[in-house]
Amino acid sequence: MQRLLKIITLVFICCGIKIQAQVPVDMWTKMALEIRMNIENSPWEFRLRPDDHIFTPAKYVPSGSLARVDFMVGINFWKFKFFDYSKYDQSGGFWTGPRLDFNFDVMNHKLLINFQEQFFFGLNKQSENHMYFIQYVKYEVTKMTYLGVLSYDKWTIEKAFDKGYWFIGPGIEMIDKSGISIQFAITKDIFHEPLFMTYIKLGYKFMVRDRSKPITIDD
Repeated sequence: MQRLLKIITLVFICCGIKIQAQVPVDMWTKMALEIRMNIENSPWEFRLRPDDHIFTPAKYVPSGSLARVDFMVGINFWKFKFFDYSKYDQSGGFWTGPRLDFNFDVMNHKLLINFQEQFFFGLNKQSENHMYFIQYVKYEVTKMTYLGVLSYDKWTIEKAFDKGYWFIGPGIEMIDKSGISIQFAITKDIFHEPLFMTYIKLGYKFMVRDRSKPITIDD
């Protein structure tokens, strides 16, 4: 199985090299670090992205990159998660808005499906209202490894549908028992030719224990 995962990773890399070698393409790279905290016996969830960074050709972002800080406060209810989501970027953009997640699994918990809807309202003049629709389907191939497909969509609310970005492509995710995870995907935009995005997210998840529970000592 480890050999199979190495082959799949090599295929992803080779496909990216081949695409760039055959035709001129625009390549974005999105890299994010996310820290997630849950509280034992509580529906509350907190997420911080101290660095959500995107690198693009200068025609998209004149400086070639744009850094952002995100903060989320959420509550879990059944298969849903409701977040109050705020973010601030280095250009002075400032947004806040709701995020809704719906998660479910099938095939004896092997196939996991996640839907996200995010709406952001600009809090100053340089911040346009926009929304994200993100879908992620992944299949467990080992206890630590998932293969799947990522769909990552962003639209400015005041603009036409096809003026937005809709990236779709294969991905791999590895989750360690310690709470560390890494997600990697190579995606292609269906509206703009030829535009690709490499998506990398490093995560760390931990649980704060409930200290109000009585301590029991077994005889």
